[in-house]
Amino acid sequence: MNWRVHFTLAATALVLACPTQAVTVFEGDTTHVIDYTLTDSALVSYSRVHVRRGGQIVGVNDGTPSSRGAVTFGWAGAVPSSPILPTSRSTLEMSGNARVSGDDNQRGVWFQTDADIRMRDDATITGGQMLRPDGTSFLSGISMDRGSSYLEDNAAHRLYMDGRATVNGQVFMDGFVRMTGNSVINGNFGSGSLGLEMYGGTINGQLALGSLGYHTVLLDGGSILGGLGHNGPGGPMPPSLVHLDMRSGFIGTRINTRGSLDADIRGGTIEGGIRIDTSDWGYGASHLLFSGGSLNTSSDGWLLDLFYAEDPFGTLISTLDIWGGQFGHTEAGQGFRLDGWYDFNIYGWDWTYSNNRLSGYLSDGNRIDVGLTFGPNWRGLFTMHDVGVPEPGPLLLFVFGITALGLRRKLVSH
Repeated sequence: MNWRVHFTLAATALVLACPTQAVTVFEGDTTHVIDYTLTDSALVSYSRVHVRRGGQIVGVNDGTPSSRGAVTFGWAGAVPSSPILPTSRSTLEMSGNARVSGDDNQRGVWFQTDADIRMRDDATITGGQMLRPDGTSFLSGISMDRGSSYLEDNAAHRLYMDGRATVNGQVFMDGFVRMTGNSVINGNFGSGSLGLEMYGGTINGQLALGSLGYHTVLLDGGSILGGLGHNGPGGPMPPSLVHLDMRSGFIGTRINTRGSLDADIRGGTIEGGIRIDTSDWGYGASHLLFSGGSLNTSSDGWLLDLFYAEDPFGTLISTLDIWGGQFGHTEAGQGFRLDGWYDFNIYGWDWTYSNNRLSGYLSDGNRIDVGLTFGPNWRGLFTMHDVGVPEPGPLLLFVFGITALGLRRKLVSH
């Protein structure tokens, strides 16, 4: 085996080269700076790599485990036996116009060990073309071969995207992700256990959450254009528990799950409605709370299509509580359909429910006028709570008094 040493401004990278394998290894408690073009696969072994302006890693897939990604987070030597594992993390930092691109049948980045990816400015990760068994292909931007906690402090895999940072290709990873600015993921995002925070940015694909895991999604800006569902890289995934905290932002296509959804919707827009159907799995009760936001669907679709299979222990009931928001602001379709074990509470005043039609005013003052259908297996309670017309506040009364006084004076002067 021949050994070559590449020196950078910040540290050294060890290159292993032989007829069957070529990979550049970055290791040690130091930061390796790449501001040149590295045409090779990079193995980051509990170290830090900073690809900055003018730098790029162009992966070479030689078919070995170390070249599964243009950048692979893994071990430089023999894999330590569990539970004696390193406790440090690797880091890939990308700034300026930094680039990482995968070869054919090679991921952009591959997680095997604990690591962070931090992207900002115009940094870009582009996956290589991966072939499916049916002959079709897709780009694999970021992927993994091990699970992770969804909590930021405990996550094995973490991805931070800011500025105009871009991942071209599908992302499949457990762990924690935060998107801000105008960052973009061009592809579907699949996970078995994910903590996602979006204060900006766009996922140009579906957010697929499944595999019997637990997921938290905080949406306070940004867009998920392909909706929230459960179709992973290999097709439909087993259901999961999802907690959605939606304060602003946009979810397109629809929310569609076979698992449990706890949603606190205070703002933002959801297109395509929400569908929850646990008939295949009987997996966990759901709890939906609306106090704001906007929910729309297609002309023949449902704003809410909710079914919760019978709890075998008779102890769990799914709930729908509506205090405010806009329902069918652009299109209400067929309205609401509830089946199975669902309790429905709605709060406001001037309620009318007749001929499968619900109308009235929500507690935030928004009018609602939608279809309401209960399926043949519905077992729950439907309650229209009359909270009364809200009293004008002191400021509103003061403004009204000043306006009335001004109007009276104007009339008297004439």
